[in-house]
Amino acid sequence: MSINKVETITNSEFKNSNGFIVYNDETKSAIIVNTAFGSLEQMQQFVTSKGLEVCAIIIMSAHFENFVRLNEYCAAFPNVEIYMTIDDIPALFNPELNYSALYNTKYGSYVIKQPKKLKALMYDKKYNFCNIEFEVIHEGGSSKGSVMLDFFNEKVLLSGEILQGETPDKIIPDISVGNALIEDSIRRVFSSYDLEYTLYPTHSNVNFNLGDIMKYNIRVQRILAMK
Repeated sequence: MSINKVETITNSEFKNSNGFIVYNDETKSAIIVNTAFGSLEQMQQFVTSKGLEVCAIIIMSAHFENFVRLNEYCAAFPNVEIYMTIDDIPALFNPELNYSALYNTKYGSYVIKQPKKLKALMYDKKYNFCNIEFEVIHEGGSSKGSVMLDFFNEKVLLSGEILQGETPDKIIPDISVGNALIEDSIRRVFSSYDLEYTLYPTHSNVNFNLGDIMKYNIRVQRILAMK
């Protein structure tokens, strides 16, 4: 089985927002995950340089930085289908739900036009897009329908919002403190996944080994110790 690779596109204009291109050098198939605060040109350049064919675009959570310029992505890759969970889809069309109304960014209070090929991403389901296999894990917390994506063949976990930061010891955001749903998600990650997994967070320009987070992050240790 050929192994897929992950290219991270980081946009420092807004909270080091990440988008990902999961691709296979042999089959030339690819999936785009999140728009990285509208980093279309950078993604197009990478896709072209590798000769890739984009099969799908996945939006992991309702926060606007993950889907700004989505309509332009649809125009650039006209044959792809767009996937987002049914709980988060309303945020595409509501600046209060997607939090863009709270920030003074160049996109303002942001909404998109209805994509022609928008489909619901299902929780706790395995997918195979152009022989790129992954499982959707319901994360919740920061947005009701936020998810993690488990590329189990590569031991790669794309984290929506609950695990993010610049160093392993500071990767748990303040929003997690006392949030039972997020704490349950964190317990599930560290009880279910091999500690050799590499975590790619949606914010920050680095990735982490789960074992290092377990070793150095006191907040994770405390959450795991709670019953």
